[in-house]
Amino acid sequence: MDSDSPELRPPKSAPARILIACVRCKGRKIRCDGQTPSCANCVAGGAECAYAPGRRYRGPAKKKTDTEKQVNQGHESSSSRSLEDPTAADAFLLQIPIHLRPRTQRFRFLDYLLVYGKHLETWRTKADANDPSRTRTFAPLMPRDVAVSLMEHCFAETMVEYQVLEQTEFMKLLEAQYAVSSTEPAAGFARWAIVNTITALAIRVKTAPGSETDFSHIADTLYRNATIVLPELILQDPCELSIQALLTMAMFAGGIPDAKACMMLASNASRHMDLVTLTSPASDPQLYIQLYAVARALENAAVLGCHVPLAS
Repeated sequence: MDSDSPELRPPKSAPARILIACVRCKGRKIRCDGQTPSCANCVAGGAECAYAPGRRYRGPAKKKTDTEKQVNQGHESSSSRSLEDPTAADAFLLQIPIHLRPRTQRFRFLDYLLVYGKHLETWRTKADANDPSRTRTFAPLMPRDVAVSLMEHCFAETMVEYQVLEQTEFMKLLEAQYAVSSTEPAAGFARWAIVNTITALAIRVKTAPGSETDFSHIADTLYRNATIVLPELILQDPCELSIQALLTMAMFAGGIPDAKACMMLASNASRHMDLVTLTSPASDPQLYIQLYAVARALENAAVLGCHVPLAS
């Protein structure tokens, strides 16, 4: 048989693994076999062989087209996904370098914030569809004549320490509430909270010392009417009425005293004022300055854990 036949040819050895060249070969720009402790070139030249620190083996190259394909697939899947779950993300997108990720993926959370109002409205619609008010029981208001007479004679004493709203404005709210319903908010959550809380404050102010046990349950029941609609007050779009409702509730909570509830209510009122002033110019800047001062005083009283002063 011919010695040059394919059967007798020695098998080809696998190509040597390419390593990082030593410092001398790299400087001379010649091929280095990467042997340790000295490469063949340094042994032949009788020179010292040294390798740069952090020596790494050269691995298989990544194909640019595959990476771009993954990025494009991630962009398509992320664009088709709803923003209702902003925390969801494809696992492979997390492994792609930031500079290779699609721009919309990096700013996805900001996009979610822009449409947050729409999702909040959807949530409110679902909550209304479930009709949570059916599971809540409101106590009826006092007879209209009694409430009107009480507030005409006691409103000034109720607001002597913290002026949240004027008597004429409150009387309009009182008449409007009795006109629609005396047993439920009738969608006027802020109005309902203000009417109940200020009536409770008036009862507490007019109660003579020593007879608190005879009338405290009436004031507490009216205050509970207001606390039932607290989620709606906090989640609804901030307005002047919601701020006044939260502050009047904080006044009552501070007089119980319930420092935690007073702090929570006053802080939410301050937050509502911040949102109102950021979104639109205040129609009555002086009123908001006054309401800010009331919220600040109530927060300080709650921090100190002291009794919020009320007229007696």
